[in-house]
Amino acid sequence: MCNILRTICTVLTTVVLVFIIFYLTSLILLLFFPKESIFDYADKIAYKIYYFLPYDVYRFFTGTKNLYNIFDIEAQHGENSSAPPSFTYYAEDVDGFFVYYMNTSERFTETNIVFRNEISLFNSVLCTYCTLQQFIGRKDLHMVNLFGVPVGLYHIIKSASSYKNVCLDTFNGLDREHCPKKSFMANRINVSERFVPDNVKPFWKPKYTSGINCKRIIDGDRKYIKEIKDKPIKYKEEELKMDCNSIRERSFNLKYIPTSPLERRYSLAFAYNVYKAYPILERRLSSQYSPNNHYCYFVDIKSPDVFKKLNQLAKCIPNVYVVKKQYNMTSGGDYATIAHVECMKLLLEKKWDYLYLQQNDDFPLKTPRQQLEILESMNFPVEMSFVDPSSTVPFRYNTSLSWRYKDLNFFLKDDYRNMYKSKLLEKIVFQKGCVCTGLPRESVEYLVYKINITTYLNQMNVGIYGNDELAWQTLFTDDFLNIPGSIPRKCVHIYRPRESYLVRRVSWEPEECPTKTYHHSICTWGTETLPEMDSYPDFYGYRFRGETDYGAEVCWMEHLYNITHFKKHKRRDLWYYYNLPQSVFQRLRIKNDEEAIKTCEL
Repeated sequence: MCNILRTICTVLTTVVLVFIIFYLTSLILLLFFPKESIFDYADKIAYKIYYFLPYDVYRFFTGTKNLYNIFDIEAQHGENSSAPPSFTYYAEDVDGFFVYYMNTSERFTETNIVFRNEISLFNSVLCTYCTLQQFIGRKDLHMVNLFGVPVGLYHIIKSASSYKNVCLDTFNGLDREHCPKKSFMANRINVSERFVPDNVKPFWKPKYTSGINCKRIIDGDRKYIKEIKDKPIKYKEEELKMDCNSIRERSFNLKYIPTSPLERRYSLAFAYNVYKAYPILERRLSSQYSPNNHYCYFVDIKSPDVFKKLNQLAKCIPNVYVVKKQYNMTSGGDYATIAHVECMKLLLEKKWDYLYLQQNDDFPLKTPRQQLEILESMNFPVEMSFVDPSSTVPFRYNTSLSWRYKDLNFFLKDDYRNMYKSKLLEKIVFQKGCVCTGLPRESVEYLVYKINITTYLNQMNVGIYGNDELAWQTLFTDDFLNIPGSIPRKCVHIYRPRESYLVRRVSWEPEECPTKTYHHSICTWGTETLPEMDSYPDFYGYRFRGETDYGAEVCWMEHLYNITHFKKHKRRDLWYYYNLPQSVFQRLRIKNDEEAIKTCEL
């Protein structure tokens, strides 16, 4: 036994002595060569050792440390003294876009970056550290911690009086080849966007709202807001001229070409189910109209005047379309999903990247450019709401019908899934949420061309209240259907929490309502809401009511129009959107990280 212990001690002593000699040699070399080169070379040698030693032994001898609070800021707390949002990323995910979005943050967050063993660990950490130090403007909003920093670099950073003494351009690890994220950010910040107001007409407002000073309301003039809210302007029927010249004069700037590269690169599409108030519909459209986007309307059969006027609008505005079919739509959801599918089919003949499904009273909270900027930071995910289905779902579909895959005829004749006979005998599992949804083009193409949802939609459409709130959520949580962007059912509460849903902002009683006015238990927006609306993260809101305060909606539509055409673009807090659960899920999808998705990893 003593001989064995003596042998073990001898081996360990030898290994330690070798390491000490190696370390002392490195220190001597530092007298003649740059620190960065020596430590990087030492890192590579240590990495080779990793192949022959257990991981714990490797870490013991090579030594990595954690570098906390790299910006040396005071710790802060989020709202209500709670801990700030905290995000953890592997170093390989920290690219130029990551840093760019991080630099737009408007709230305090903690970010942990984990470096795993790699052959150029020194350069990797140096690149990330220096890029963050150089390009994050509001450092006071970021508690950044680096995990797995080589001990040599750790001591270089800790002993330096400033990051500038560490991040020298002479270091190979910071050149374009070794640190592309730094070059990416340098190019981004050196591109200044020249602002010139668009040469377009002012926003088209009804004459009876001309007395409102919308800017004072948007800017939060409380005295003026009280004066206006006590005498709200209500919607009045308007007899509009419907010849093409008159329509085009009403804020439709057909010759306007968006100047931002983002709007030239991507296109949005919209599918609206509508039934009333043509002037309101046209005014909403003109507030966010872009010649680059596409707008489809499906009109309730009980609304012949709206149908007629929208068809005339479509004749005059080339990227506005009206579906020829009409159905008897109801507030209970009859034909709502079928109508949206009709618009999908029509719109797929056009070129666009992302589609919104909307209803009559949804209105925009963001300009098209703002939406695209946000969607790009999120990698254009499926944007869908989910709520607990257990209490209401059994009452939202006809339980006497068969809901087996086999009887719903989902799969085309040559689809390989037709071979799974036992699976086809299983029933679909219903989920519930809001009808209003955002879908990337690949998802829409799959719904229309790769599977057949006709039987499914017809069986849903049988006069039962709220059936439309089950349609998309059920399809997009079904692993067997496997629609692009679908979410594993068990992960819905992780990747799609209700509070991160963006396509429709709605407040239910007793939630806070600035106007203190509710209709069918839903907060009605008004003059008191306007000063807050720029800060809302959502894409769309629900709802203004013309019979309550139409002047407020007109002011908001004018505000969006003015942001688009007459104001310098202001970036949103893209870091917020980048870190939403649905964004994390979308990045996992893009990386094909099936293991992480199976475990609902964030």
